[in-house]
Amino acid sequence: MTSTILFYWDIIMILLSTTLLIWTVACKPDPTTIPNSQVEQENPTYPQLLDIDTLITEEMADARVPGLAACIIRDAEIVWCNGYGYANIEEELPVQYTTPFMLASVSKTFVAEAAMQLVENNQLDIDDSVSSILDFSVVHPEDSTNITTRMLLSHTAGIKDNWSVMNDFIVSGDSPVDLGDFLEDYLNEDGEHYNANHNFFSSGVTQQTSYSNIGVALAAYVVEVTSGTPFDSYCAQNIFAPLQMQDTAWHLADLDETILAVPYEWNLGDWKPVAHYGYPDYPDGSLRTGAEQLAKFLVMHSNDGRYNDTQIVSPESVAEMNTVQYSSLDSMQGLIWYEWELNGETIRGHNGGDRGVSTEMGVREDGVGFVILMNSEGDNDTLVTIEEALLAAANDL
Repeated sequence: MTSTILFYWDIIMILLSTTLLIWTVACKPDPTTIPNSQVEQENPTYPQLLDIDTLITEEMADARVPGLAACIIRDAEIVWCNGYGYANIEEELPVQYTTPFMLASVSKTFVAEAAMQLVENNQLDIDDSVSSILDFSVVHPEDSTNITTRMLLSHTAGIKDNWSVMNDFIVSGDSPVDLGDFLEDYLNEDGEHYNANHNFFSSGVTQQTSYSNIGVALAAYVVEVTSGTPFDSYCAQNIFAPLQMQDTAWHLADLDETILAVPYEWNLGDWKPVAHYGYPDYPDGSLRTGAEQLAKFLVMHSNDGRYNDTQIVSPESVAEMNTVQYSSLDSMQGLIWYEWELNGETIRGHNGGDRGVSTEMGVREDGVGFVILMNSEGDNDTLVTIEEALLAAANDL
């Protein structure tokens, strides 16, 4: 009797697995139906790379990515960009290479550039205690060592992301909470959301490299206080405008939402839109810009701080950002910018991931680099596969 039951149970499981497989294949997007922005242009600005088009659209279909924009840089120039799929499925709005995507943690690289600009102008010493700069003190509860901007930018300040607090502040649209007010409530011992155990790592300051969104947001607030200009305005004036990064902003209120890439999640066989969202610690992840605009920023950083005739930061500042800061703790972490290996070659850049968002930009030692922006989280290998293809394709451009 038992063996009969098990036999029929095995048959049921086989049928169920087959049904699920058929359902999954049926729901998989067809790569040939994914819009290609260059194909639709009569005179495209950049060369067509048909092999890249095929690879990207197949990867998008496999990983269920509704929209993607990508660029290749080489020899201090943007040599190729393209957009695929939809920025807004409901409105049938195709992705262009100028379509603004939420960058998630790639946003952090702009915090480092802004801080180093102030260093060059002798307005900021990144080795000064942040408590001596701000209008509130930030002291580790287990370690009296001064927390500095250098530590914040290298994730060694001992500040922890307490998501039980942070998640409560994520809202549709822009956060109404001021950056400085939120950080004071979180990091100062008299703050409403201060928690010595959950907001700080018990090991102390410069005892480990631990990725910290709040730490980077605090570095941005150091820039704001030091410059006397709100951080979002500072970036607009000193980075976005000089690089001609149109449709680039930290807040939704400063953008045309009708052109933005909507974040999506794949659920029950379909893409579900995620309403545009924000949070008070916005400098750690909520910058929105297009692939071509971000490629300008990457060219600048990889070209000793210069884009065309515009010097954004000095070569010395770029070198400092690229330099491993605490080698005994992490052999790859610079000032926000970090290194990783891809096919035996060193890449320097940053990645990003948030709800309905996955991004990455990086550049090799020879100046060949890539930007990839997606309005879904994709699969683990999606970005790597596309990065490898873009770097290989750069040799033929």
